[in-house]
Amino acid sequence: MSTAKLRVCTNPFFSLDHHGCPCGVASREFVRGRNGLFRATEYIGARRASAEIERDGPNDPEIGKLQTARHHVRYEFERCVIEIDATRYNKRQVQDGVLIAADAATAKLCGVTFRDPEQVREETRSAKGCEVEPLWKQSAPESEEQPNKTGPSKPSRKTKAASKADDEGPAAG
Repeated sequence: MSTAKLRVCTNPFFSLDHHGCPCGVASREFVRGRNGLFRATEYIGARRASAEIERDGPNDPEIGKLQTARHHVRYEFERCVIEIDATRYNKRQVQDGVLIAADAATAKLCGVTFRDPEQVREETRSAKGCEVEPLWKQSAPESEEQPNKTGPSKPSRKTKAASKADDEGPAAG
């Protein structure tokens, strides 16, 4: 039994964080965490590029004030067309504008009018007043010649394996 597919593009400008950086991500799946709450583990056409602690949370049990630290999370988005299952959840993401229909057939399946994805991104960007360029995922050959200069100013938190792989790989210039 084959499942219908949607061809979609990301819309990073759907939402902006407290710094005005694009953070419009659509969750691919939800899993139940240790505390019993559902949390997103993977995004459609996007991934977390960095997460930096801006300030520690003031934790004072005596006055009953327990807060988490404030983070600044940056996402890296894909410009290319992504093919996903045509579930009710994914269709709703297209209807809401988090994802953009990449072709007329997908638009029809989702009940929206088809428009050029780049045009939709630019219209959303100007409507939100975003001046920050999102981090776009670049193909391997281009990333060495044209590094993405809009990345985070501080290094991202990485696992030991990822840091070791970066150390052993070619130096980025």
